[in-house]
Amino acid sequence: TCGLLTPSRFVVSQLLGACLTCGLLLPMAVAHEGDWFRSGATGFQGREAYYNMPAIFIVCTDSVYKLVQIALRLCTQHLRSGSHDETLLLQPQHFDKLPPVGTHVWVAGIAVCTAICTAAFPLLFGCTWYTTLITCLCAPLWSIGMTAAVGVTGSNMASSCGRLMMIMFSVWGGQSGSVIHPLALGSLTVAIIDSALDLVRDFKTAYLIGCDARSVMGAQILGNFVSCFFSAISYNMVITTNHIPSTDLPAVIATTSRALVVTFKLGFDKMPQYCFLISLICSGITLLVNIISDLSPTLTRSLIPSPLAMGLGMYLGMGQSLMTFLGLVFKWTWNHFQPASCSNNSKLVGAGLLAGEGMGNLMNNAFQIFGLCPPVHVTFT
Repeated sequence: TCGLLTPSRFVVSQLLGACLTCGLLLPMAVAHEGDWFRSGATGFQGREAYYNMPAIFIVCTDSVYKLVQIALRLCTQHLRSGSHDETLLLQPQHFDKLPPVGTHVWVAGIAVCTAICTAAFPLLFGCTWYTTLITCLCAPLWSIGMTAAVGVTGSNMASSCGRLMMIMFSVWGGQSGSVIHPLALGSLTVAIIDSALDLVRDFKTAYLIGCDARSVMGAQILGNFVSCFFSAISYNMVITTNHIPSTDLPAVIATTSRALVVTFKLGFDKMPQYCFLISLICSGITLLVNIISDLSPTLTRSLIPSPLAMGLGMYLGMGQSLMTFLGLVFKWTWNHFQPASCSNNSKLVGAGLLAGEGMGNLMNNAFQIFGLCPPVHVTFT
């Protein structure tokens, strides 16, 4: 689906990242099992660490680079204009007359939500107020850097930033701290970034069809409040009708997140051998490629793989990356035989496929909540 909507450079880069995992990192880890790490170890203490950790480092390094880029551009525009001007953001002509969301609105929203989290998390999870405050201040900055990933590839990598925050707080707390604290703060990071990136998607829709930006933000706030109640009700129904973890609901994310925290509470030196070094090398290459890409001409830049998309491919694996590439092949074939039809209808077809996938996920969630067995179950191996 995303292959119909995503630029070719990013789709190919995502497939290259998946090939790097399957063709180099994973075989290298398998070949040194028992030497670099304990035989039979799983999660971030086993072979998965050799492609998950480099992917997380790549995505987060790219996000920080994008954040610094945006900050420098805003500072440059501010110095050139001499004063802050909210019209510096480029808007389409049909969007000009719509009232923008004032700076005081989102600043007040961040302040109120930060105060609530800083007060509630120490009571609910035993976290210190200053680590909660640091999380609430860092997560919006991560969100700014992650907008590139959502805007270009359509993939939401909020979980990678959440895992990085889990690693930071696990190392910070050491062996004496509780496992719950890093997990709670990492989940808070994911929740904040998810909300921000969902709002970015909504603003993109408003940008295209000329909706009122204030109405979009109001709908997002209302949706978040409603989801607080429905998420709790849905979770209660799931744990009532199903046993977690089980064969049908293995709770893979929860298990791997806890293993990640337990591993890093022992320090970076307890990671599998050479894993941290490989992650740092990938992070450095990401920074170097981004600098070279920004300094290159437009034609040359289109031939340089995107580190962000490669990191997504390494993290998501071959299954999703290959399906995205098949969507691109379908678009290439369509454009070759009927270029006019492809230009006019490819985005509509991609949007329809995304809507169908969303309905499928909704039905799958309904089956899981009510403990029903789906009539057809297909997996990609």
